[in-house]
Amino acid sequence: MALKKTRALPLLMMFASSPLWAQIVGLPSDAAVKTDGVWRGALNGGVSVASGNTNSTSVNVSANLQRATAVDKFIASLTGLYGTTTSDGSRSVSDNLVKLETEYDHDLGKKVYGLGVFQVQRNELQDLNFQSSVGAGLGYHVIRTTPTSFDVFSGLSFNYEKYSGDTRNYPELLIGENLVHKLGSASSLSERISVYPNLGYIGDYRTQADVALTTAIANRIQLKLSLSNSYQNHPVAGVKKVNTLFLTTIGYTFGPK
Repeated sequence: MALKKTRALPLLMMFASSPLWAQIVGLPSDAAVKTDGVWRGALNGGVSVASGNTNSTSVNVSANLQRATAVDKFIASLTGLYGTTTSDGSRSVSDNLVKLETEYDHDLGKKVYGLGVFQVQRNELQDLNFQSSVGAGLGYHVIRTTPTSFDVFSGLSFNYEKYSGDTRNYPELLIGENLVHKLGSASSLSERISVYPNLGYIGDYRTQADVALTTAIANRIQLKLSLSNSYQNHPVAGVKKVNTLFLTTIGYTFGPK
């Protein structure tokens, strides 16, 4: 199920977003992050079909991968969404999104860590043919207990956007936080927000906020609810400032429990 481009406050999800590495659930312990150096991940998918005066079909798939040790962590996530709507014999695309995100963190001390992030995406309904962002910075482990992990981070990034009628590129600040909390041995709630003040055009900025709730419903099978909200106060002509996506998926987890 997907909900996109809804009206929302720009920082609607500042309290709720999702670090990708926190989306692996069904682990037997209450540890927020497994630090044994073993690869883990999940493959998720969902389908939405509606029939009536208007027929619509939407398919989404996602995959995430993580590996963490006592001193470093690598995470990657891939999301794809495609949907069509047919009304009065006319067929149109209602969803067309592909997004890849990666992050690498390495501890420089007990509390401070360095990070590097990379993101690339295509979103046809936002008129976005290609967007990439690469950045690096420093983070601070505010909370690092067994069930809860909370970090804040800051750095610099460079953003490139290619629209159908325009191309933009500029440096940005990177400011954010992420939280993951294990709800017992079978569920996980995670949130992440990133704010990107524009250094090329002072006063412009964009934000990305996500929340995810995952729970194990059977051996290796998980249910995942995720909500993503992006905001840009300087969109190109014809593109809305706010884009919201809600997904409900069933997935298969792999790697040691």
